[in-house]
Amino acid sequence: MAEPTEKKVKVKLPVDTKYNVVLFAEAGKDFIDFLFHILSMPVGAVVRLIGKSGMVGSLGNLYDSIEKLDDTYCIKPSSSFGYSDVKNRLLKPRIPSYSGTTEKSGDITPALLPREPISYDDSQNVAYYRCPPTNYSTCCYVSLNPSATCPNCEDVMSKLMTLVDVPARQVLVVAPESEGYVKGVMTYMVMDDLSVSTMSNISCITLLDKFKVAHLSCLGEKVIELGTNEGLALLKASFQSKTVLTDVFLKGKK
Repeated sequence: MAEPTEKKVKVKLPVDTKYNVVLFAEAGKDFIDFLFHILSMPVGAVVRLIGKSGMVGSLGNLYDSIEKLDDTYCIKPSSSFGYSDVKNRLLKPRIPSYSGTTEKSGDITPALLPREPISYDDSQNVAYYRCPPTNYSTCCYVSLNPSATCPNCEDVMSKLMTLVDVPARQVLVVAPESEGYVKGVMTYMVMDDLSVSTMSNISCITLLDKFKVAHLSCLGEKVIELGTNEGLALLKASFQSKTVLTDVFLKGKK
């Protein structure tokens, strides 16, 4: 089967050509959903995506230490909570899904983040639990915690379920407007420091004054199509810089 085509996200960048800085990005829902999704990501997932060597500070070293720590010194969890061991819980944490519910890392990701398909070997380490068989007809809840209490019947959800393999490329289909974080009917303005607001009907003169552009001749524009590489660059820069758009798209040449 052919690999799926990488989804591209288009943004428009007004640029001050005199100082070679991005004034702001004019973007749609896909780009804003990606930026907001960064706040929901566990630190371990961010380090894994960016790479240990790409992290500023000491988090890369901490991640590397956990990888190298002998399993003998790690506590064996009393229940898996969906993880086979402590190291997996720290190094491969679940990422809250694009639709707002918690899914296995890589199942549902916004555009600009790489997908990490679940291997069947990995899926065997995930345990799911539900209510006692006597309550199956009225309860539809599933838990990763065998000590969880069902919100319907209030029994302990300790019955182990059997996971049935599904095709590796099967994905959850979600209506576009219910997926992500913001509505798609609006155009958004993203500042160089990633401050986000809706695009209002501000006049060109007002914008030039706001961004202190000396003359129209200094105003340029770039239209960028972003893929996974650019998404990872933005993710990395968001942890390091207050001029993210300029650093990523103009290579910091001010």
